[in-house]
Amino acid sequence: MKKKIIDFYKVVSDLSYNTFSQFNSLISGGSPFDTYDDVDYYLAHSSEKILSRFVENVMKVNNLTDISELTSVELNLIFNTIGSKFGNKWNRLYDALVLTEYEPDQNYNMLEVMTSEGKFSTETATQILNQIVKNKFNQTMTDHIDETVTERKDETKGIDNSMYAFNSSSPVPTTSGTESVSTGSTGNQTTTATGSSGNRHSLTTTGDGNTVETLTQGNGNINTVKREQTPYKLTRSGNIGVTTNQQMITQEIELRENLFKEIVYRDVDSMLTALIY
Repeated sequence: MKKKIIDFYKVVSDLSYNTFSQFNSLISGGSPFDTYDDVDYYLAHSSEKILSRFVENVMKVNNLTDISELTSVELNLIFNTIGSKFGNKWNRLYDALVLTEYEPDQNYNMLEVMTSEGKFSTETATQILNQIVKNKFNQTMTDHIDETVTERKDETKGIDNSMYAFNSSSPVPTTSGTESVSTGSTGNQTTTATGSSGNRHSLTTTGDGNTVETLTQGNGNINTVKREQTPYKLTRSGNIGVTTNQQMITQEIELRENLFKEIVYRDVDSMLTALIY
């Protein structure tokens, strides 16, 4: 007569073997299983299902003829094999169904991150920052100030002394002659003011003729700046129209009805019970 899950449970309970609690080590972020899950699975969910060839083969290789001969060693082999096969799936499932927030009326949620090739964008800025000012500073100022003044000084004066006789109507000269005064050379008086070679005022600023003034604001070189590129992120979410909101909510309810533990039970069934289930 084929053994059933309820027969397997008697062995488990006699050994005080906590079947599902050991699966908590496979789940990140929670411990969903406790001892009541053993009762739920063995006595409610799968009690009448026939044991699988997997359990029979474990007994066979360990030379056990009856299920009651199973020990903790064989049970560890059985359930460690199940955990190894489904542990990653259960961990992800627990995160999706229990830990992750989900909008049941959205079937479209995508994050796009766009960057150009390479980590940095390079910007080159060129500026002419040096300024040169040139002024002509050599200057000569010349005033011509030679001056010659000539005056005519020769002078001749006539002398005429006349006297009138008694009852005479005409004068009678008594003395006559001339008086001459001469001043200067050949009758000329010359005044001359003379500077240096005819130039009295000459103002000259010496130098090479060019005064150079340089105004520098920076090094006058090409400046290259590297900036880390910020990725451009675009998030899209919503309903793309393939499925109505009502259908999505209905599917979400069905998914929630298939609770995490129910899915785990089914996976355990696939190893502990016959293929007909």
